[in-house]
Amino acid sequence: MIGELLGRWIDSPGHIVPVSAAHPGLSGVETIRLTPDATSLQVVTVVPGVKWNLSDTWVLAANVGIPLTSGGLTAPFTPFVGLDYALGR
Repeated sequence: MIGELLGRWIDSPGHIVPVSAAHPGLSGVETIRLTPDATSLQVVTVVPGVKWNLSDTWVLAANVGIPLTSGGLTAPFTPFVGLDYALGR
């Protein structure tokens, strides 16, 4: 059994907000545009999983990433299955 807690702090604009403005070519028409705001983005994810030694050199890993924050593009969960091979001992 394994468990990880992953965190990222991004200083560049991290959220998209709608901004209303007058249309340049049509009078009396408002347009909505999506623009980045000036706040930073913090993303925290918990990753529970398992690892199993199949042989001396092969390891099977399976885990799922579950976001704890709602900033940025996030899925409800992200599954992962991997097969690792050790080249030398």
